[in-house]
Amino acid sequence: MGWMPRNWMPSAKKKTRRQMKNLSLKLRSRGIEERSKPMLGSRQLWR
Repeated sequence: MGWMPRNWMPSAKKKTRRQMKNLSLKLRSRGIEERSKPMLGSRQLWR
């Protein structure tokens, strides 16, 4: 990452932070779905 320009980093951090938040929310909802419907868990992952 050292070769990337400095002004690129903050925006990227904000973006990734937002993406991580969305990802964690998705994983959380997926986990709940998988607990209630273990058989459909693998199918839910690919939707």
